[in-house]
Amino acid sequence: MANGESESPAPAPVVRQRIVQEATRLFALKGYNGVSVREIVEAAGITRPTLYYYFASKEQLFEHIITDTLAEFRRQLEQAVRRQAPMRDRLIQICRVHLDFARCNTDHCHLVHRVLFANESTLVNFDLNEYFHHNMRMIADVLAEGITSGDIRAGDPWLMAMMFGGVIHMFIMAMVRNPSVVPQEGLAEMVVDNLLHGFGG
Repeated sequence: MANGESESPAPAPVVRQRIVQEATRLFALKGYNGVSVREIVEAAGITRPTLYYYFASKEQLFEHIITDTLAEFRRQLEQAVRRQAPMRDRLIQICRVHLDFARCNTDHCHLVHRVLFANESTLVNFDLNEYFHHNMRMIADVLAEGITSGDIRAGDPWLMAMMFGGVIHMFIMAMVRNPSVVPQEGLAEMVVDNLLHGFGG
């Protein structure tokens, strides 16, 4: 830089965000035990003391990423659930929240799947079973409203929510592996219309 001036350090929120972003990418790729502090530091372009200024340990960083990701998704889902709109539109929005979140946060979804299915849940002081049960219960409550209003035929709203969530989850799993195989336009509408009307003619 001219006149011997040194470049100003990045603002603290930027540094913290970079640490989280790079750690998320590495954890999603290799899992918690496959990633060293040195790799995180090098990927984020910082020093160890800088990392430990923001996060006391690798475990704390890992837990922060998981809990922050799930909190943001819960916030978006709650907004969709509370939306005042016709039943079909509400269900489409709920579906879109899932699909859009996965599309925009692929590394985070990879990481959550690792925690769920690769025995890394013990690293997180968070009740994942309760978290996902609560999400399904919110969706079941919306479906129960639809049954009461006559927009949805009578049935068990919990089982309907599980079927709805299961279909969405299959698309998310395909999306995080190969985004090109999952259509971006009209998918939420297709999922909801098949839920409401089935595949029959």
